[in-house]
Amino acid sequence: MMILFSCTNPNEDSPNNNPSHDDNPETEKITISVTDIDESSATLSITISSSKMYLFGLVDRTMWDSEEGDVFWNTYIDLFKQQGILSQALRTGSFTDQIANLDAQTEYVVFAAFCDKNGTRSGDLYTYTFKTSAPDVRAISIKKIKLLSLFNP
Repeated sequence: MMILFSCTNPNEDSPNNNPSHDDNPETEKITISVTDIDESSATLSITISSSKMYLFGLVDRTMWDSEEGDVFWNTYIDLFKQQGILSQALRTGSFTDQIANLDAQTEYVVFAAFCDKNGTRSGDLYTYTFKTSAPDVRAISIKKIKLLSLFNP
C-alpha cells in the first residue's frame, strides 16, 4: 500500500540511504530521515540541497521488494499520470511531517528522487528503511479493561 508520494531534489546523507555522494559536497542531494517511530506513526523529514523538483513516497517493504527500483518508480509515475495527480505530488524544498496510520511491526521504505514535471527521474533513487514498533500490550490491556468496565458496571 502506498502511503505517501511527493517529489523533490536529492539530499541523502543517511547511512540507510542508497547513494551517498559524500565525495563531492557540491552535489545535489536528498537526505531522508525518520524519527519518533512508534507502532503507528513516525516523523518523516526530507532535506534537499537545491531548488529542483523531486518526488518521494512511502510504501511497505513487501511492496518495495516486489519490483526493482527503476520499475517501481515508473509504475508509480504512470499511476499518478493516469489519476491526473502527478503535478500535485511534485515538490520543491525540504519537507517534514508526522505520518500516521502505519501498521505495527512493519518495515517501510521511503524513496525519493529528483525528477522533471513529467516524473522523469534525474539522478539516483534514494531510499531509507525503517520498522514500526510492536504495539504496547499494557496500553491495549488498560483500554480493554476500561472498555469492559463501561459495559459491566
